Amino acid sequence: MNFRELLEQGHSKQITSIIINEVLQNPKKMDLLMNTFIQGPFRITQRAAWSISFIVQKKPELIHNYL
Repeated sequence: MNFRELLEQGHSKQITSIIINEVLQNPKKMDLLMNTFIQGPFRITQRAAWSISFIVQKKPELIHNYL
């Protein structure tokens, strides 16, 4: 799954839910999401942050490598 392409489509709860489910089902994809978050641009970073916040609420251990 290409998180950047999804996030470029817009800012919606549906897209956010797709990303959240993908990462929760396969935690190794957190690296891909975090790389997308870090690389930007600003709008993509904002959109990725929304997904990350929900993922961390459900599985806080997934953010430990990035703190």
